[in-house]
Amino acid sequence: MSQKLKSLEAAESGIADVIDLLAQMLASAADDIERAHQMIAKVNIILAKIEPVHHAKTAKLTLMTARSIQAQKLEAEKRSELEKI
Repeated sequence: MSQKLKSLEAAESGIADVIDLLAQMLASAADDIERAHQMIAKVNIILAKIEPVHHAKTAKLTLMTARSIQAQKLEAEKRSELEKI
């Protein structure tokens, strides 16, 4: 009987160790999740600042492209007129 009791106490101790380890792992995972949420919040703030700049640069590039196309058309028209002369 005492051998069974010792065996059960050893098993109980092992189970308690596993439970403690799992509790530590869960606490660590919770900390990691909280840090991830904080990093996501920071990234969202940075993206919110970058997006208007991106739109402004895209608009400027679109305008420059339109002007370049217009200049090319004018140059082609001038060449065509000079060739007629």
